Amino acid sequence: MNSTASSHSNHTSTECEVVIFPGGRLDRTATFAHTMLVLVIVMNVITCPITTVLNALVMFAVKTKPRLKTKSNVALGCLASTDCIIGVIGQPLFSTEIAVHIILQGEACSTYCTIIKLAKEILRILALAFLFHLALMNAT
Repeated sequence: MNSTASSHSNHTSTECEVVIFPGGRLDRTATFAHTMLVLVIVMNVITCPITTVLNALVMFAVKTKPRLKTKSNVALGCLASTDCIIGVIGQPLFSTEIAVHIILQGEACSTYCTIIKLAKEILRILALAFLFHLALMNAT
């Protein structure tokens, strides 16, 4: 019989491992770090509609203009669609994730942890799709 306890610790911490920044949690006195994070959020809020609209215009132009329907322009339109999806989904998710980091200060319930983990996975998938598409365009 094994008399040792299970290897899982039963501590119920309110800390979410994905909310902790590299190098530790940000405390309330880290005003420069908070200022930079707010600046990143503001820049994403400004560039998100611009990214979406300009890439939608590229897709619209390639779709509607017959002389633009060359193979390279169609590939460019597909890259614009990938970038548009990043502008519609990725940038708001990233801004929300940073806002959650600032607000929660490293403490979160399991629901927030699950949402943040899901957002991180979606961002990874979108970034990989964009990079693979960009590599495919460079290969042709």
